[in-house]
Amino acid sequence: MKSTPFVVTDDLSKRYHKGLPSNPPLIATTNPSPVKPPSGPEAYSVLKELRVLGDHPLASV
Repeated sequence: MKSTPFVVTDDLSKRYHKGLPSNPPLIATTNPSPVKPPSGPEAYSVLKELRVLGDHPLASV
């Protein structure tokens, strides 16, 4: 089975983690469909933020 590379555009790479202090680039995705740049109200990114996990199963890992 041939694997098709998933494309991360420069725009998506810069926009995906917007709001995180280190501003990390997105370097890979598992989404096989091309991501279309947002338009209209969706063009304004919701800023990401880091939060405490609290009482979550991942907190014990």
